[in-house]
Amino acid sequence: MLVMRNLALSLLLAIPIVAQQAVPDANKLVGPKAMCDAAAIKLREAGTDKVVLIMVVGSNGGVESFETEYPKSLKLEKVKEAATAIKKIKLQPATKDGHAVSVMVRATFDCSQQ
Repeated sequence: MLVMRNLALSLLLAIPIVAQQAVPDANKLVGPKAMCDAAAIKLREAGTDKVVLIMVVGSNGGVESFETEYPKSLKLEKVKEAATAIKKIKLQPATKDGHAVSVMVRATFDCSQQ
């Protein structure tokens, strides 16, 4: 149990560094239309146009899984159309020792252009 906590903590601490490698312009990502449409009401309530996701990006650059971090009351993982659109996102894979690796990243998507 302690090993898992330490592993989880080390993964969380590594997110900002890894995210910069895997998602070079994380602040400039435009959210997929299906995601922004599904989030529209919660975004208006929160007074923002940003959706923040924690994603596992595979070594092929595809989104393997994700969880909605912000807005707090939004659960895009439970909205089929949004989840499908998010899992179609392709990013540049992170690398370690010259090889593509799976990573967990925190990415902010802009829905203001939808």
